[in-house]
Amino acid sequence: MPPLTSVTARHVALIALFAAATTTLVCCFVDAPWTAPVFAAAIVAFPIALMLLGAGNRRRRSVSGGVLWTLVLLSLLMAGSMAGLFLWRGEDALLLGLPAAAAAFILGLFLLPLALSTLGFAATFDPGADDQGDETP
Repeated sequence: MPPLTSVTARHVALIALFAAATTTLVCCFVDAPWTAPVFAAAIVAFPIALMLLGAGNRRRRSVSGGVLWTLVLLSLLMAGSMAGLFLWRGEDALLLGLPAAAAAFILGLFLLPLALSTLGFAATFDPGADDQGDETP
C-alpha cells in the first residue's frame, strides 16, 4: 500500500469509479427507500470520476487547476439536476416546453454537461503538454 502522500488523481478516480459502479449495481437489486438518492449520487459520480481518470497527467500525477474547477462545476450542475429530478417528479410545471423533471434531465444531465466539459477542457488545453512517454508499446 503506497503512503498517503503518494495518492494521485488516478488513484482517487479509480476508487471513485469502483465505488460508483458497485453502488449502482447494488441499488439496482435492492428494494429500499434509500436506494433512489444513493443511486442518483452514484450516477453523478461515475462520469466525473471517468473524466478525472482521463484528465490525470502521468508525469505530474495531478490534474490542472482549470480542469479540476471544470469537474467541480460539472459535479454541482449534475447533482443539482438530479435533485431537480426528485423535486419536480410528478409536477405539471413546464420548463422550455417540457415537464420540469424532463427538462432537468435533458439539460442538466446531458446538454449542459456536454457544453461545460467541452469548453472547460478546451480552455485548459495545452498543446505543449503532449506527453511523448504516454504511448504504450
